[in-house]
Amino acid sequence: MQGAQQQGFLWAVLMLASGATFELHAAELPVPAPSVGDEVVITAQPSLIELRTKISDAEDAMFAAFNEQNADDRYDVHCSWEIRNFSHIKQKQCLPGYALDGQRDEALAMVTGVQTSPPLSFSLKLHNPELAEKIEQAARENPVVMQALIRHYELVQQYDYSRKQAFKGDED
Repeated sequence: MQGAQQQGFLWAVLMLASGATFELHAAELPVPAPSVGDEVVITAQPSLIELRTKISDAEDAMFAAFNEQNADDRYDVHCSWEIRNFSHIKQKQCLPGYALDGQRDEALAMVTGVQTSPPLSFSLKLHNPELAEKIEQAARENPVVMQALIRHYELVQQYDYSRKQAFKGDED
């Protein structure tokens, strides 16, 4: 990638990590025109469930690559499957070490009635920008991290597009 394109991509990855969403339109997808004598292979699109599984696997690979590159364990991102309150459905939650520490401290404060550290919201405000910088730096310095970020980003875009196509008629 060229400098401006790479910078734009990294910005998109950081926005994705912060919860922003992007639209992908079929017209934007490059589709090479077949020439005479070319073999055309038609493959089925993966189901939404298959895409979600691929996204989860790509997310694990992305965070493993980042954690390997990152020297500060407070910023290592750890994923776990949890059952939320009032639910029986497991959901994947990926949090950096400082957020896990903050959750632990808040739970301890709730039980003991003694607040020993700043609130979790303060910790997140303080550390999230630095985490984004560390992810961007790791992607610039390590092609494995960059490829893992790109793979995750592409799968999320494919899922969003496929989901919109699958539920296009349900919008009325």
